[in-house]
Amino acid sequence: MTVLASRGEMVFSEEDLPMNPKRHYLCTLLTVGVVVLGFALDFPVSAADSPVGRAVTVKPSRKLDPPEAAILRNAGTRVLVDIAEARGAIRENDAIRAREDLRKAENLLNIIRSSMPTAIVKNRIWVARKHLEYEETQQVLPDLVPIDQELVLLGKFIPTGEARSHLEKARRLLERGDTQAGLDELEAVDAAVVYEELDLPISETEAKLSRALSELAIGETEKADSALRAAEDSVRIIVAVAREPLAKGSSTSDTEANQHTEEQ
Repeated sequence: MTVLASRGEMVFSEEDLPMNPKRHYLCTLLTVGVVVLGFALDFPVSAADSPVGRAVTVKPSRKLDPPEAAILRNAGTRVLVDIAEARGAIRENDAIRAREDLRKAENLLNIIRSSMPTAIVKNRIWVARKHLEYEETQQVLPDLVPIDQELVLLGKFIPTGEARSHLEKARRLLERGDTQAGLDELEAVDAAVVYEELDLPISETEAKLSRALSELAIGETEKADSALRAAEDSVRIIVAVAREPLAKGSSTSDTEANQHTEEQ
């Protein structure tokens, strides 16, 4: 495995993929964890034009950079490996090993989801909703400030207008002491924060893995294999999305190189 430690960047080469299953799984957990930290460091806790907090400075948001995309691509590829191993185990009538492989794939999907830029704001929304279960609404109002700050930062990454509108409604409701209505609006905020390119294929993959596990539990191995074949298609979309920033980066580099050659 090739690792560049500077600024938390890690780069994988294709020959890194074949390795001992336990080792590759632990490596993937570690490296995707670095992505989570990277997003936390790159997204400052500040925002501008916030209706729920004071005006502050915005640092422009950005899409996945090549090192992060490479890590997500590697994690997605490992999901494909785990699914393929599960299908092989099914062919060998080894349901126990198949379930183990699918649990690994599910864990990797959870890590991929937690490494997405939307994860921070979704976690903050969860905290605010949890606080409303046992705190007065006035005490929860400060929780809305960092939520709006993160939404502002995400504004150049995904559409956030609907989410911020629901958040402002939640603020007004909580100021009036309406806990349940405030909870409903916070749930609407969470539902409006969607990175469709990854959220949809991840959700589809999770649903298909769950279906496969259910079919395995009742001995329907053919139906389980069919669900896993469909799951592989969804994972390929995840890997393709992770490849896109790399392709764009290569295209840009080639263009710049051509321009430099022409100037000479």
